[in-house]
Amino acid sequence: MRRIGGFCFVVVSLVATPAVVNAQRCLGTASFADGHLRAQVGRSSVQGWRSTRVGLSLGHERGAFVSGGASRGTYDNSDVTVNGLSASVGYQVPVGTRVQVCPTLSVGRSTFTYYTSRSHVDYWGTATGISTSVGVTAWSSSRFDFVPSAELAYSRSSERMQSATRGMENEAQGTYGSGGLSITAGLIFGKVISVSPFVALPVGVRGANNVSGISVAISFGNRK
Repeated sequence: MRRIGGFCFVVVSLVATPAVVNAQRCLGTASFADGHLRAQVGRSSVQGWRSTRVGLSLGHERGAFVSGGASRGTYDNSDVTVNGLSASVGYQVPVGTRVQVCPTLSVGRSTFTYYTSRSHVDYWGTATGISTSVGVTAWSSSRFDFVPSAELAYSRSSERMQSATRGMENEAQGTYGSGGLSITAGLIFGKVISVSPFVALPVGVRGANNVSGISVAISFGNRK
């Protein structure tokens, strides 16, 4: 809580500096006004888990935007590889000249198959989620923007796992919910290149660990 409070204090202090509205502030990335398409690659990790994601977003300076992506995750000292696909749709709502709020709906699908000498395991997982993100233009110039943002999210996941060992098959399935708070420091260079280090804090999930990572995006396509 002290870290979150310190982050909020910094944001409030920086709001007093000069700023120009020119970013998708809710996500800490460049505005769609400087390129209606945005390609992104990111890397995240948590206690032996590493994930790489690539994605593409489409939108305009205001209103709705859509995103899609693919991910690949691996565990340390394991042959398990988890493949994922995701899609989301959000809406940009300006609040004054510095703040932006974006409600978003998302859906994702992940799978993996694991083989050993005696058995194999198949896994399928589907997650649907809703989130609200808010960001502020803390500093803006012609070459650099600092746009911190935070996202509060909740998702509902359904999982199914089948295993076969020496001809005997077993199946397990379940559904659970989880929440999280993500904090991103959006660094935008030249209005088109976005570098976004982030940390995701689990909310209401006992024993879960924080996820940290960074993503890099470049905007292209038609400009306003």
